Amino acid sequence: MKTIGIDIGALAITDDRLKVGVYRVTHELIKEIALRDKKNTYRLYSFQKDIPLTLPKNIQQRALTPSFGYKSIRLPWELFQYPVDIFIGPQQMLPNATIAKKIVIIYDIAFLRYPEWYAGSVKKLSDMTEQAVKNADVIIVISKSTKQEIMKVYEVDAKKIVVSYPGIYQLFTPYGEKYSNSRPYILYVGSQKRGKNLPNAIRAFAQFQKKTKVAYDFIWVGGDYWPDMEIDALLHSTKVNTYIKKIGVVSDETLAALYRGATAYFSPSYWEGFGLGAAEAMASGCPVIVSDRGAYPEVVKDAGIYVDPDDINQMVEALMSVTTNMKKRSMMIRDGIRRSKRFTWKKFAKAILDQYK
Repeated sequence: MKTIGIDIGALAITDDRLKVGVYRVTHELIKEIALRDKKNTYRLYSFQKDIPLTLPKNIQQRALTPSFGYKSIRLPWELFQYPVDIFIGPQQMLPNATIAKKIVIIYDIAFLRYPEWYAGSVKKLSDMTEQAVKNADVIIVISKSTKQEIMKVYEVDAKKIVVSYPGIYQLFTPYGEKYSNSRPYILYVGSQKRGKNLPNAIRAFAQFQKKTKVAYDFIWVGGDYWPDMEIDALLHSTKVNTYIKKIGVVSDETLAALYRGATAYFSPSYWEGFGLGAAEAMASGCPVIVSDRGAYPEVVKDAGIYVDPDDINQMVEALMSVTTNMKKRSMMIRDGIRRSKRFTWKKFAKAILDQYK
């Protein structure tokens, strides 16, 4: 029997706009471990007391308060006083000076490829990730694309890196309620980060709206924690305000209905470590139009339409194709549902549990 420590600091987030990415992966990993590992003992570390989790007796929470110095002082000191056999870092970081075997999850290193997107956080992300990659015994990545980037940048042995795709909730299925909207709509799900390429998506939609014979809405789901300052001015200049609906953060049940009701999911992002929105859309029977960069080609394979994120005309052609070619659309729906079945949280957690050996 082993004692495993896991940093669940990401679950202390209270702002719903940030409950994506690392938050979701950490939450689902803990749920799967609680279901599948009754033998080992777990200690879950955070800087907030009483994070609401239903846990069996072999898994306990340890709040390291106050939050100041959590990663640099409190967590290393806790592990020094009460050592664990294995430590898992789901936040792309590892504490200093622990004798435990270490597993770290790396999502992407886009901050090195596009530092201008990350303002003043590039150095922090770079230092944190470099230290984690150097000190980890096993690196879990969420796509082969990220694995190749890490091997190239940090010169890491491929044997040290394990690819494990994130999962899709079971409620993302083609069967169920569809979102009710007065017009057919194109759906975008994600943040306003610069790398998401929303300005070009809006430009493409504006041109598509002029070309199509049917009026469409552009429904935009997601938080505005990282606003792209170009978006508001662009919305006025393209004069498509009445067709763009920003509905913010929604429940997974509402999101599933939005996917089912959409004519297409549209994400011309410059870079994704995985692209969970596209995977959820495919599972929900929604055709996807995505960028030809990052992990999208790996995740979507032949089930979607790819576009150059800098080519507006190509995006317009893709939108026209998916809205007018019903045969192609039916094939995309069929292939997307089939493709999405590869992505389960059970498989994701198993890849990590397998490393205990």
